[in-house]
Amino acid sequence: MIIDWINNLKVYMKTIRSLVVLFSILLMGIAFPQHAKAKHLAGDYLGKLSFNGTSLRIVFHFTHSDSAGWQATLDSPDQKVFGLKGENFSVKGDSFSAGFKMVGGSLTGKIITDSLLKCVWSQNSMKFQIELKKTQYVPEKPARPQTPKKPYPYTEQGISFENKEAGVKLAGTLTYPKEGTNIPVVVLVTGSGPQNRDEEIFGHQPFWVIADYLSRNGIAVLRYDDRGVGASTGDFSTSTTLDFAEDAAAAIAFAREQTYFKPGKVGIIGHSEGGLIAELLASRNVCDFAVLLAAPGVSGDRILLQQGALMGKATGASAENLAKATEISREIYTAIKTEKDIAKLSTLIESKIRAQSPKLSDTTSAAYQQVAASIKAQIAQLTSPWYRFFINFDPEQALKNITVPVLALGGSKDLQVPADSNLTVIQKYLELAGNKHFEVKKIEGVNHLFQSAITGYLNEYAQIEETIKPEVLMLMKDFIIRYK
Repeated sequence: MIIDWINNLKVYMKTIRSLVVLFSILLMGIAFPQHAKAKHLAGDYLGKLSFNGTSLRIVFHFTHSDSAGWQATLDSPDQKVFGLKGENFSVKGDSFSAGFKMVGGSLTGKIITDSLLKCVWSQNSMKFQIELKKTQYVPEKPARPQTPKKPYPYTEQGISFENKEAGVKLAGTLTYPKEGTNIPVVVLVTGSGPQNRDEEIFGHQPFWVIADYLSRNGIAVLRYDDRGVGASTGDFSTSTTLDFAEDAAAAIAFAREQTYFKPGKVGIIGHSEGGLIAELLASRNVCDFAVLLAAPGVSGDRILLQQGALMGKATGASAENLAKATEISREIYTAIKTEKDIAKLSTLIESKIRAQSPKLSDTTSAAYQQVAASIKAQIAQLTSPWYRFFINFDPEQALKNITVPVLALGGSKDLQVPADSNLTVIQKYLELAGNKHFEVKKIEGVNHLFQSAITGYLNEYAQIEETIKPEVLMLMKDFIIRYK
């Protein structure tokens, strides 16, 4: 399945976009507009998603309030995934539909009765019929022992700030010690894909866990929703890493201006793509120190090729298929780096993908239409502003100019940003920059999220109870205190 494999190569950093349909239903918020037919939607709905002889339970929870309108969350109990949030749900008459850019999917459905919904989940070249029945289902809660619990021994405050040049308002949370002066501050920057201030995934809230730990240890923390996510304004879909870097720079400037406490040095903790942003800002001396969590040290095309090979191997792909997929991907990435005309680039990418697609002669068949839709979606993503920037950018440009203190951490089981190849390059360029205050460390036994893992493969993320290994929290705290 070369087409599926190429699609798998698009998974970057923390965000899981399209590896396995049943595992990647990440619904980031569903908001229903008011409609007479929709009033019966409130409640819990249970259904089954069948794929290759496997049947998985899925549960939707629809709620309504005057302030928030209609909202929904999704559970996949058999995968121990709970509370996934959604967005952009529209209702017309007795029908409803939603698009899910994060996984390249869409949901359409019809309200049959007060207790029955008939839906279709579409993703890439596959469609799944889902019948949802109202139930008294009690949602299970995944064990997340590190999730912070009140009372907090620090102050927590909702904040907002602006990236004035972009006309974007970012909303977030500031936590800081109740006493002290010259308090170090860190700004947390998320990985790729639209993320909220907690970098929430599969019931884990790693940025909240980090903020809680650091603020309990005398460090102020600012975390915020990405532009276009949660309470933040702006358009995420048309933005690049450089745009997100300017948002982070605005966050740092805001942190320096606070009067709620007396801030000292202000640094940045960036995870995955957020680590790339930390590299960019540190090279411009926007921050006083930087913590790089699973940050790239090599160019985007190399990251994706490494990532694809490791993930393909982990899923049991044959050596022959791995080699073919790698070569096709390399050709596509080369085209993205060299062809500036989007129309010509789209045509070239389409030819590469179609050469490996199922040969279907009946252009009116559902199978043909599904393959065509999948190819169209892949081309749209591969030619997007974010993707073209990422493929072309080499972190060397930033790393060789960083002289502020740096802590770079990677996981030995990270399949998305392999620790060995990236940490080695980060160390090389920091040394060439003449940086006198840096530490590069590979953490044994942890994955891309810095959870203690067995294989590091993505299907473990939801099943692991640990949100972030305590050793990683302690290393960050000690580093920040050392250079405050």
